[in-house]
Amino acid sequence: MGITLHQIRGWLSKEQFFGQGGYCELFRIAYPLLFLSASNVIMQFADRRFLGNSSTEEMAASLPAASLFNSLTIFFLVATNFTNAFVSQHYGAGRRRQCVLAAWNGFYFALCSGVVILFCIPWIGYWVLHSPFASENVSKFGWVYFLSLLPGAVFQCLGAPFFSFYSGRGRTLPVALINIGVCLFNIFLNWLLIFGHWGMPRLGILGAGVATSLSLGVGFVMILTLFLRIDQRIYPTRTLRTFSGERLNRLIRFGFPSGLQVLSNCMSFTVIILLVGRLGDMALAATTIALSINMLGFMPMVAIADSTLILTGQYIGRGLKTVAESIPPRAWRLAVAYVFLMLFVYLFLTGGFIDSFRPASDSGPARIDFSEVARQGWLTLLMMGLWGIPDSLRYIFGGAMRGAGDTRMLMVINLVCAWLVGIPGFVFLVYVVRPAPSWVWSYFIVVATVEGYWTFRRFRSGAWRRIRLVREEGRP
Repeated sequence: MGITLHQIRGWLSKEQFFGQGGYCELFRIAYPLLFLSASNVIMQFADRRFLGNSSTEEMAASLPAASLFNSLTIFFLVATNFTNAFVSQHYGAGRRRQCVLAAWNGFYFALCSGVVILFCIPWIGYWVLHSPFASENVSKFGWVYFLSLLPGAVFQCLGAPFFSFYSGRGRTLPVALINIGVCLFNIFLNWLLIFGHWGMPRLGILGAGVATSLSLGVGFVMILTLFLRIDQRIYPTRTLRTFSGERLNRLIRFGFPSGLQVLSNCMSFTVIILLVGRLGDMALAATTIALSINMLGFMPMVAIADSTLILTGQYIGRGLKTVAESIPPRAWRLAVAYVFLMLFVYLFLTGGFIDSFRPASDSGPARIDFSEVARQGWLTLLMMGLWGIPDSLRYIFGGAMRGAGDTRMLMVINLVCAWLVGIPGFVFLVYVVRPAPSWVWSYFIVVATVEGYWTFRRFRSGAWRRIRLVREEGRP
């Protein structure tokens, strides 16, 4: 069975564009989220871009350190950010006061998360970055970068419920504008602190982490100010701050599996990066460059997935589950079209991006041949582009499942695929086959295909229809 002309015409019909949950409604929510995801990714890209000009060794060490940092803190951020799903369903049902209460109780959870991040995560980070799995450069430079990023993680968690208050209601433009400002400020601080301009000390990789944390702190202050200054007659954000054990329990019940799913994904990704590092600094540098570019190219996919979550939750809140079910297939078609465009760019237009990571001539003698790094980085980038085709299933249909509250099954799917399918295969490749880094990353296509198809089948089963994410409560 193939795709027929009649199906294509159906996908491009007026109803598909302008109807409930159509392409236009998806785009209205997604385009500011694109700027949001872009700002987050550009901050990390700027870190590595400037570090590449300062020292290839520091740039290479920044990837496993950042990946480990994300792995250890992402659980708290994702669990807190699940406030988004609660706000979207309450907003769809017209319960404005519940949107405010969801945001404040998400913030109380974030406060507890911040304490854990500051006092527990550093011990784990030190153990991993100084383990036999980590190279000397990762232990030396990566540990410094890891510590300097910790305050930024706390600010991100504290701000997530207030960002969710806006994005869950479909008001994604203010969220995007704040994050664009944070991104620009981060780039300026990177330039200032990594290289030591305007009389500042040259901090290198430490400056990159400090710049990120300071920028995220500014972002938290901005979104909190916006949240508290909203029209109090409609959303009493300054007075409706009641702590609710029942709300916190529901956030833990549904948010924890979502956080554990992403934690599992990030931890397995960190293990894979550390494994790639065992192939040598050249392989790690090539992977760092490819991932940095792919993160930029992958931003629209994240925006489409997040808009799928928001719209699915809103229509479930309105009691229109049939409309909610029609949203992910439309979003997936948009995502696949974008992935093929991204592949074309990777194939023909990335030479200049890769060359921009070349160390400056005055940065000292280089131990790594950058021409080989660039060649392997380009091949790795192509594999990552192909990886995006099956991965789009996981992102889009997984976003819909989160919007509906089906987070436990998403966690199970990821645990099985990451640790029973993914890690054993990568260990075999790195320690037995020892191929070029691009062929190591090609195995991700296999893992993503299994996980993406399983996620798609779970959504199509309709199990999410029986889940009650929020309680039925009176209207304001």
